[in-house]
Amino acid sequence: MMIPPVEMSLSLDEAIAHLRGMVGRNAFAEAEQHCRQLLDQAPSSAELATLLTSIYRQQGRFHKARLAASRALERMPDSAGLHLELGRVLLALDQVVDGEARLRRAVELDPGCGEAFFHLGRSLRGRGELEAAVEAFRAALAAMPKLTEVYGHLGVALNELKRLEESLGVMEEGLRLRPDDAELCRNLALLLAKLGRRDEGLRLCEDFLAGHPEAATEVGKAQGTMYSHAAMDMLRQGNMEEGWDLYRWRFKTEELCTAAVEVIPEWEGEDLDGKVLLVRPEQGLGDFIQCCRYVPLVAARKGGKVLVMPPPLLRRLLQTLDGTQIVDAHGLHVDRQIPVMNLPYAFGTRLDSIPADVPYLHAEPELVAAWRERLGGDGYKVGLVWAGNPGFVRDEVRSCDLSVLAGPLRQLPGVRYYSLQVGQRREQLEEPEGEGIVDLSPYLTDFAETAAAITCLDLVISVDTSVAHLAGALARPVWIMLPEVADWRWLERREDSPWYPTARLFRQQAGEDGWDGVARRLAEALAR
Repeated sequence: MMIPPVEMSLSLDEAIAHLRGMVGRNAFAEAEQHCRQLLDQAPSSAELATLLTSIYRQQGRFHKARLAASRALERMPDSAGLHLELGRVLLALDQVVDGEARLRRAVELDPGCGEAFFHLGRSLRGRGELEAAVEAFRAALAAMPKLTEVYGHLGVALNELKRLEESLGVMEEGLRLRPDDAELCRNLALLLAKLGRRDEGLRLCEDFLAGHPEAATEVGKAQGTMYSHAAMDMLRQGNMEEGWDLYRWRFKTEELCTAAVEVIPEWEGEDLDGKVLLVRPEQGLGDFIQCCRYVPLVAARKGGKVLVMPPPLLRRLLQTLDGTQIVDAHGLHVDRQIPVMNLPYAFGTRLDSIPADVPYLHAEPELVAAWRERLGGDGYKVGLVWAGNPGFVRDEVRSCDLSVLAGPLRQLPGVRYYSLQVGQRREQLEEPEGEGIVDLSPYLTDFAETAAAITCLDLVISVDTSVAHLAGALARPVWIMLPEVADWRWLERREDSPWYPTARLFRQQAGEDGWDGVARRLAEALAR
């Protein structure tokens, strides 16, 4: 006896609802088995074919999902749901063009398919098409107002477009609709801080965590960012008593949260009484060079034995630091550990108590002799560094092009220029502005070599990079080029540095034409 069509439809709907329940419980194997059986009975059900594709996708079986969706679309080419699922699968396989095409086809077939607009927006944002992403996210909300997860993504895209007030409104509405969304809370708090409302952002985090203690890691990233930014403001102003304490929040931030070491107790400045302290690296090479000055003080003032785990490029150089035993990460037995940038906190460093006895690092005499022979000749020898690591978050404001320096400096008679620049930016030496500048990068294999080269130079001119720190630690004359709002360690409105007595700071000035003005003042100073 045949089942009447309406009854079959109802039975199929009930079966599909049951399948969705299985998927919701992550019972994927059972759901797949039942779904395949139902498809044998109802091969023209686009909903079942879409669900089977979704089951494969959620298990990460993307190739299986792509095959299932493609075969189903041969039978049912006008199924928006199948195009949506296949689009998501293709995006997961990094087939972006085809994936976006499927999502666009889904919304052509069903303009109310908010999920397709949403995933299209995520893909567009991922490849930097921010305006198009915003349009797609807004279309997703218009089609499916209940798809509230869109608010967070739309808010972030608007933030990236620097449409901050729009972003704020979207995120606030999103958190009202999704009061348990920790990621949205984090992003909203950071946006408030960006808008100069840091205290509101911190209160938002504290209130959220009071009701959602399980979100401490996610929301704590926002707190870490805001507190560490507050710390850097304090340190820049010379308020080190409070600044160093707050600066420890940086390990809660997105960038450094995985760098914290929980197993070994952290040293906070107490007497060590013969205990073994491990000083470990973090962040940049310049940070390590700046704060390794504290290592000899641990034994002298705190009675501890110090093991230092420097980045590989610093290992040979750090062997010249008094009281240092260089180690790697294997088989260590230590009593306390400390990230190198927490040493100023552990010693209670104030502006008037910075240990600035330089040099505290030294070039190896044999290397210096080799470099003197290599550089040879007469003339005033100046080393140049015009750019830092392009991956650094503020590199666009701290680095410049070689052309900025080459014009004004080249006009000075009797000066010989040597490039200490390494990495991809050294390619600028191959341009016309690099003419006459000697490229030392082939010989700069680690910082011990760089230290020896600097020792043989009369002056180093550098943007805010590890080479500037190295020259200062070696007590060599160094002129440091800084943006108008410089990194915290260079303080504010000063031409000298309490960290490096041999440094002279050349800051961009308000109303001045950026680095060009700095380069002119450098040339004038060098001419004297």
